[in-house]
Amino acid sequence: MTTSRPPIVRSKLRAPAPTPDLVVRMRLITRLLESSAPIWVVTAPAGFGKTTLIVRTLEEAEEVWGVRTAWVSVDRADGNPARFWTHVVAALVEAGVAADPAIGPLLDDDVDRALDEIVVAIEAIPTTVVLVLDDVHEIEDERVLLGLERLVARPPEGLLLAMTTRHELDLGLARRRLHGDVVELSAVDLAFTAEEGRRALAVELGSGVLDDDAAAELVSRLDGWPAGVRLSQLALRSDAPASLDAITGSSPEVAAYLASEVLGGLSADVRDFLLDTSILMDLTPGVCDSVSGRSDSLAVLRTLAADQVFTSLVDPATSTFRLHRLFREFLVGEAAERPPEEMEDLHRRAMRWSLAADDLDSVVWHAVSAGEHEVALQAVGERLLDASNRGQIDDMWRWINWIGTERVLADSVRAALPAWVSLNQRRYDEIDPWLDAIWMVEGVSDDHLRLFAVHAGTIRASRDRHLGAIASAVESARQAVELADDAAPHWTIVSTVHATLAQVLALAGDAAAVDAARVAIDLAGEAGQDPPLVMAYGALGMALDDPIAAGAAADSALSFVTSTDLERFHRPAMPWLVKAQVAFDEGRMADAEHAVERTIEIATIGDE
Repeated sequence: MTTSRPPIVRSKLRAPAPTPDLVVRMRLITRLLESSAPIWVVTAPAGFGKTTLIVRTLEEAEEVWGVRTAWVSVDRADGNPARFWTHVVAALVEAGVAADPAIGPLLDDDVDRALDEIVVAIEAIPTTVVLVLDDVHEIEDERVLLGLERLVARPPEGLLLAMTTRHELDLGLARRRLHGDVVELSAVDLAFTAEEGRRALAVELGSGVLDDDAAAELVSRLDGWPAGVRLSQLALRSDAPASLDAITGSSPEVAAYLASEVLGGLSADVRDFLLDTSILMDLTPGVCDSVSGRSDSLAVLRTLAADQVFTSLVDPATSTFRLHRLFREFLVGEAAERPPEEMEDLHRRAMRWSLAADDLDSVVWHAVSAGEHEVALQAVGERLLDASNRGQIDDMWRWINWIGTERVLADSVRAALPAWVSLNQRRYDEIDPWLDAIWMVEGVSDDHLRLFAVHAGTIRASRDRHLGAIASAVESARQAVELADDAAPHWTIVSTVHATLAQVLALAGDAAAVDAARVAIDLAGEAGQDPPLVMAYGALGMALDDPIAAGAAADSALSFVTSTDLERFHRPAMPWLVKAQVAFDEGRMADAEHAVERTIEIATIGDE
């Protein structure tokens, strides 16, 4: 057995010089220096400025405290105790903690003696000794880790142990935390604040390239990732004029960094998992198992989060994880290099999972990505009005953009649904552009155009009624009725068209409203449709001169209000208004007041 030390790589013993233009973050430096804890642990993914923070902090500490610093940059070659501890000893010698011969030659089986001698050497120095172990996550040898755990458990008096790592460390730290002996900083702490990010961008780009709002938006998009801010500077300098759209995970500067610093350090198995699941926004064990075809997704996700691989646990109750935005964008770009049929199959698996989970947003996205447009159309058609009732109007337009306007308009069953939803949400400016777009779609049958025109007339009549343009509403409703009466009787819209005409005629004071309402009642009764019955009976009540008959019609209308969805579409407003008028005419002021309140309540649902 040789007694010679492993060769010493001197470059490992020198702290890297911080980049001059980086923002000095005194909030973090102060937090470390004001702590009395003898152990510092800084844990964050690549590019969060862990090393730079320690360097800057020690510059302050040397000036204020007069400490001695021993620095070791750990790498994967530190795979045995002799090599690792030899470099620790060499760092202490360079820091003037001990003369070189004071600690004897280190052998793999003689680490305990070396640790004892290190402790003695440190305790002999009257000033604080800071031992920095940079990138401790590179250590995999259990013997080295056991030695470190011993140093953590019984540190010598006067030692401040500072460690940076991309992964969470054990090393017996839990016991030291109980005694307040550890100060820890995480990625959340190291993330740039909006102000820090603005200052960093201004240093590199100049103050006029991005205004404060744009800088804050960029820092938010990057989740405060300092390296991302630096890489963004490079991208923005090469993009004229500067545009935040240039900053994505697929930007050459960002992609190259993530490929080498993050993805390159993972096993092939984990890389495949990340590429498979990059199609998902939220990562839960079930959907990840379904997409990746494995059964240990929860364990993999927990490891990724613990190892700080740009993966965060966002909901412990559901074990939902999420990737950093740029990292996911990078993975999506990498996955796009796979054969298209492979990616379509992954999306198809995610689609089936999302259907079972009733996650409409995910269903549409994955169905479209898998080329399953009919599945997307069916899912939207079945759930669109419910989604509208929940206020998901912007979601609707996103789904339509994903599916494609022409595909939706070419679908005879669902073509008019977006306009109905816009009517429901009182976003009237969206109605005509959608209804007029049908004429731009090629290959649409005459029957489809006729049915669409019936819907269009009914929607426009309802919109104009809302806006008080009653004459225009009557004209649109009459045209829709003429088209509907010539159409196939199985159209479910027919009774709604007649009920709409009855409503606008009643509001216009036209006696024809009575006959129109009765026709609508007969049609809706035969079809078993409650919504048009509510509308038609309400119109009948408004058109009748006999208060008793009018009140009875209003009561009939309200008897069909079996769902709050009908209130969402304002249909019970008219019968309540009739009840208010009847009660007022009969001198029942309290009842009239209540009916007016209900009318206003229902009529204003959805107002801002």
